[in-house]
Amino acid sequence: MLIDSHCHLDYFVEAEIEAVVARARAAGVGRLVTIGVRLSQAAAVKAIAERFPDVWGTIGIHPHNAGEGPLPPGGGAGCAGGAPPHHRHR
Repeated sequence: MLIDSHCHLDYFVEAEIEAVVARARAAGVGRLVTIGVRLSQAAAVKAIAERFPDVWGTIGIHPHNAGEGPLPPGGGAGCAGGAPPHHRHR
């Protein structure tokens, strides 16, 4: 199985996301990992991962964005936004 281990599905407008995922599936990609590089992207990335069973999400702070705001309590460890653990959040 092919896995796209680094994509940014939240960079697309909502109407495009389903088509992008469909094209990946048609090309033989079985899983996608969509990456958020700012904490402000957490909700969008989480929503996309929950919408598609073959899409997983991760949130981090890219070094280029480190100065945009304070880290959450605990330095950002755990689920973004203090969300409760989800069976697909690792």
